Amino acid sequence: MDRRKLAQLLIDCPSYQKGKYTCYRLRDVFDHITAKGEKLDPAQESAKLNQARRTKVEIETLIIKGELCRTEDVADKWFNHITACKTRLLAMPTKLAYQVVSATEYGEAEKIIKDAVYEALEELSTSAANGSYPEPEHGGGMESTTELDGIAVGG
Repeated sequence: MDRRKLAQLLIDCPSYQKGKYTCYRLRDVFDHITAKGEKLDPAQESAKLNQARRTKVEIETLIIKGELCRTEDVADKWFNHITACKTRLLAMPTKLAYQVVSATEYGEAEKIIKDAVYEALEELSTSAANGSYPEPEHGGGMESTTELDGIAVGG
């Protein structure tokens, strides 16, 4: 409740002056505000409660039928999908580096990268369609290595 609303409620409330301040007795304020308050109609309140219950049952029925999803479920699915995509994309440089370096022509390197991107997109789209997500490559993280298939790489 803001100051303006409170001032409106206290217009007719009994008060007394104490110096330059207007003072109110707590009991008088309480009686004054409750006297102005709305009286609750039991029949109307019961109807509102029944309507809320009916709405709750309808929502639960839609969830059971699979026509409605909980927000948390949708957020979890998207999180899993984005995480799988991120993992797949982060693994691409490590997976493709030696293939691209060994390519003799620009077109060959481009085809290697393009094929890997399409493979990742296809895998992600099929996993999204059936709700299963691939296990992260390399145990879920990126490791650095100085050897690749027994061949020394790097400096």
